[in-house]
Amino acid sequence: WATFMINTSGALALGAVLSVLLSHPGRLGYLRPLVCVGFLGAWTTMSTFALETDLLVKHGRVATAVVYVVATVVAGLSATWIGISSARRIRDKVVA
Repeated sequence: WATFMINTSGALALGAVLSVLLSHPGRLGYLRPLVCVGFLGAWTTMSTFALETDLLVKHGRVATAVVYVVATVVAGLSATWIGISSARRIRDKVVA
């Protein structure tokens, strides 16, 4: 559960941060790789996710591994969409 939550929260943050940073492409130059690749890349634990999936398969829990992978991808994409939508809504309120 810890890996699932960390990766999902990282996807949420990545969606929000990229929404903000990409709306100001010239002014925030190196902030995008620093925050998105550096901080959020370190925050998320995709290598642990891969290891946990591999261990589930090795221990004969293939169905659990498949559910884990699908749930992680769906939750990650959903969290990213929520992050993007939230950041855009906040930006639109601030600009208006």
